[in-house]
Amino acid sequence: MHLDGRAVQAAVFVADTAAGAANGQTPAAALGAGAAGVREPELAAALAKAKGLAGAGASVEDAAKALGTSGYSVHTAAFAYFLFARFGSDARACLVETASAGGDNDSIGAVVGGWLGAFHGAAGLPTDLVAGLCGGPFGRAHLEGLAAALSLKTPPPRYFWPLAMARNLTLIPVVLAHGFLRLLS
Repeated sequence: MHLDGRAVQAAVFVADTAAGAANGQTPAAALGAGAAGVREPELAAALAKAKGLAGAGASVEDAAKALGTSGYSVHTAAFAYFLFARFGSDARACLVETASAGGDNDSIGAVVGGWLGAFHGAAGLPTDLVAGLCGGPFGRAHLEGLAAALSLKTPPPRYFWPLAMARNLTLIPVVLAHGFLRLLS
């Protein structure tokens, strides 16, 4: 469960940053406002480190080594901070750098992608990359429905839970194999 204070603070930071981006703040301003509410010392220090790395123009590889990309909430929030601060004004560059960074880039990408969508809007995202999103119970149509629900204040999209359950059960062997391979490397 994500009841750890660091995970809770990271989730609040992510939400506050998205709100700032959706309200027209620049990536730097949205990140600053989001980080201002963080009281957990380990997370606050990681976010400050990410800000410094982005400001210094650090490479993605150096930032990944310094901040971590493990999926631990502190690593995810800090590395997402770095990516959005460094590349957030250019949605394509930010998405490419996020996808190629390695580590737990699906979690990091979900955070960064949410911020990019909030900041740029659907029209500002690369159409070829959006068109390449897969379908399924949580695919492109579902994501577009969530975006509409947020921006238009409509009910969130529904999904067919048996299909979602089948998808998740199908993915269990993939996740376990990935985990075992990471243990071996």
